[in-house]
Amino acid sequence: MQLSEIDLFKFASLTPICLKNVDQIPKVMYKVWSGMTKFIRSAIQQQKAPICVEFGKFCPTSPVKFIPSVSFLANAKVLYRNSAETQDIGNFKEQPISYTAIAEACGIDRDTVMLCLKETLQQLSNSVTGGGTVVLHFRVGNLTVNKGWAEFNSLSLNNDKPKTSTYTSVDTPRTSRYTAFSHSSSVHPSNPNPIHQGVSKNQNNYYRGLKHKTDTSLLSPVILYTGEIHPTFNFRQNYTRKQAFEQPLSPEDLLRFHQEQIKQKKTFKDLEEIKEAQENTKTIQESKVETQIDKLNKSSLEAEKRKAYILANREQVQEKITRAQRELEVKKNEVYNYFPFTHGDIAEARSKNLNESMKEDMKKHFKSFEVSPISNKEPPVGIPRFMETYDYMNVRRTQKSHVEKAMKGALNSYYKDLRDKETDKIRLRKEKDEQQLQDEIYYKQLEIYRKKELENNLQVLNEQIEEKKRRRIEESEIKKDAYATSLDFPVESEESKMARKDKNIKNANFLIQQMENKEKILKEKVAKERDIDTKIIYSSDMNLTQEDNEAKIRDLYTKSLNKDIWLKQMEIKTLEKDVGKVL
Repeated sequence: MQLSEIDLFKFASLTPICLKNVDQIPKVMYKVWSGMTKFIRSAIQQQKAPICVEFGKFCPTSPVKFIPSVSFLANAKVLYRNSAETQDIGNFKEQPISYTAIAEACGIDRDTVMLCLKETLQQLSNSVTGGGTVVLHFRVGNLTVNKGWAEFNSLSLNNDKPKTSTYTSVDTPRTSRYTAFSHSSSVHPSNPNPIHQGVSKNQNNYYRGLKHKTDTSLLSPVILYTGEIHPTFNFRQNYTRKQAFEQPLSPEDLLRFHQEQIKQKKTFKDLEEIKEAQENTKTIQESKVETQIDKLNKSSLEAEKRKAYILANREQVQEKITRAQRELEVKKNEVYNYFPFTHGDIAEARSKNLNESMKEDMKKHFKSFEVSPISNKEPPVGIPRFMETYDYMNVRRTQKSHVEKAMKGALNSYYKDLRDKETDKIRLRKEKDEQQLQDEIYYKQLEIYRKKELENNLQVLNEQIEEKKRRRIEESEIKKDAYATSLDFPVESEESKMARKDKNIKNANFLIQQMENKEKILKEKVAKERDIDTKIIYSSDMNLTQEDNEAKIRDLYTKSLNKDIWLKQMEIKTLEKDVGKVL
C-alpha cells in the first residue's frame, strides 16, 4: 500500500505521538510541510544547499541530489539506495532551514514546527515497519521509503526568466523594456530616464505616469522619481507629444536613501537575531524545567513503585505463612474417608453386621421349632436368610495392582507434562536467541553503513577543505605578486624565503632556550624556599616538643607536691582525732 505525507498527517490525528496537545493536527502539519518544501525549493533556485536535520541535505545540481541524514536512516531503519550518486557533488553554500521563519509563515511557534517534523518521522517509521510504502513530495523531488530501502527521484525545476517586450508605445504594458528594469533592459537614446506607460488607451490622458504609478519596490534604485513632468520626442511617430515621466534623484539623496535602507535592514536583522535568541533561551529554559519535572516525577514514581514492591512482597510472605498454617491445620483435622483408606473398614463393618444378623436369624429359626405346639409335625421347609444369595458382598482386596497401575499412570502423566514444559522452555529460549542474533546482525550492518557514510562524508569534506586551502594559497600568491608588481617591489626569491625561515627557527630556538633557563632558575628558587620552610618547621617542632616535655615535668612535680601536702594533712587530722579522744 502506497502512502503520502497527507496520509501520515491523518494517522497523526488518530494516534499522535509528539503532538498530543495540539488541535487540528493535519492542518497544522500540512502548513509546516508546505512551508518547509517551499523553503527548500527557493533555496535550490538560489543555488544553495538547504539542510533539514530531520531528513537530510538537498544539493542544487541538475538533477537535484539528496543526502539523507543519519537520524533519518536510524528512525526509519532503512538504507539509502542512491548513496553512490552523492559522492561527486560540487561545493555549494549550505542553508540550514529556519524553523522561526516557517513558524512565522504558519502562524505558530517554533517548537510546534519541530514537533510536527518529528511527528512526521515517527509516523513514517511506523508505516514502514507495518509493511507500507511512503512517498514524500518535497517540490524538488519525491523520496520513496519502503521496508529496508529509501530512494530519491528528482523533479525538473522551471527557472527560466520571463521574456519582456523590446519597444515602447502609448499602449505598451508596464513590463516593457522602459518600465520594468530586467536583466536585458536599456534606456532610450533621447531620454536617459525610463518612461512610465499607462494601461489606458485614452490618447488624451497625458499624465498617465502620475495617474498610474508602477510599483518600484522590486526595481533598481535608479527608478526613484521626484514627480516632475517633461516633454519628450516620440521616435515611433512623426510628432511630439507630452509623455509622463519623472526625474531621478540626485546622487546625495540616492546615497542617503541607500544608507537608510541598509540601516533598516540591519536593525530588522538585529531584531530577528534577538528574537530568535530569546526564543532559543525560552525553549532551553522550558526544556530544563521539563527535564527537572520529569526527573522529579520519575523519582517519585520510582519511590512509589519501590514502596508498592515492598508491600507486595510483605503481603506475599504473609499469604505464604497463612497458607502454610492453614494447610497444617487441615492436615491435622483431615479425615481419611476415601479410597483406599476407608474401603476395607467399611467392608469389615458390613461383614461384621452381616455375621451378627445371620446369627440372630439362626437363633430365631431354632426358637420357632421349640415354641411350636405341633411338635410331631414336619418342620416347614424354608430357606434361612443366611443361606440366601446376595448381589454384593464386601470383601477386602488382597491385591494392590490396581493402585500401583493408577499411581504409575499419574506419575507418567506428570513426568510427561514436565518434559513438555522443558521442551517449550528450550524452544522459546532458542527463538529468543535467534531473534537477538538477527537484531545484532541488523544493528551491526546499520552501524557499518553509517560508518561508511560518515567516512565518505568526511573524505568529501576533507577534499573540499584542501581544495579551499589550495585556492586560498593561490589567491594570496596572486595578490602578493600583483601588489609587488604594482609597487615595483622585487619578487622574493626562494633563497630569501629560506633565509627568513631559518631566522624564524633561530628566534624560536632562542626563545625556547630562554624559557628553559627561566624554568631552571624558578625550580632552584622553589627548592631553596622549600628547604628553608622545612628547616623552620623542624625547629618549631623541636621547640614545641621541648615545651611539652617541660610542661609534663611541671605537672608531675606539682602532683607529687600535692600528694605530699595531702598526706601531711591526713596525718594532722589523725593526730587531732587522737588528741580529742584523749581529752
